[in-house]
Amino acid sequence: MFLSSFVLAQPYQKYDPLKGSTLVSTIGTSTMVELNYRDQISQMIFTVKENSKEKGLAVDLISEDGKRPFYMSNNAVKNAVTMDYQSVDSLLDDRTIAWISQKVYKQLEKKGESKVSTDGGKNWVVLKRKYYNYDFPVKTKAEMRNDISYMYCETDDGAVKFWIQTGGNPLILKMDLGWATMTLKEFKMAGE
Repeated sequence: MFLSSFVLAQPYQKYDPLKGSTLVSTIGTSTMVELNYRDQISQMIFTVKENSKEKGLAVDLISEDGKRPFYMSNNAVKNAVTMDYQSVDSLLDDRTIAWISQKVYKQLEKKGESKVSTDGGKNWVVLKRKYYNYDFPVKTKAEMRNDISYMYCETDDGAVKFWIQTGGNPLILKMDLGWATMTLKEFKMAGE
């Protein structure tokens, strides 16, 4: 479901029963996120370069450190339970960045919880699904959208929080780790 939603041509696919919209990533799609790491604010832009069921997801990451490609293998897209935002290598075979894996998404949907690491495997937390909604704000080229569907999850103590897009493309719309936040601010389709 995750990879197949990347190849749809519609930029805003309606998702029932929430009646909100889903941002659909295709080749050339760019997402701009704001990162607040220990009160230092920066921006990162992720541009999808390739997406296939056989190979996985190739993305260019543009940040203050320059432009660098990285690749989430098909294994990472399907099975990773580890995320890492501090040491992004060119190949992510066992972890993700900006998206959660199909495995974590399915566990959150079906079981209501999933054990994940947000720091490359050093520490682990149990995220629990709390509710669904469809009012996440994201700027597109044409307008400000306030109807993006998401699943809100957090740890029991509320220290770690995730807003994960629903509708088949588990893009992390926002995450709050307590010491760092990442928020999707802008979404552009190829050519916009």
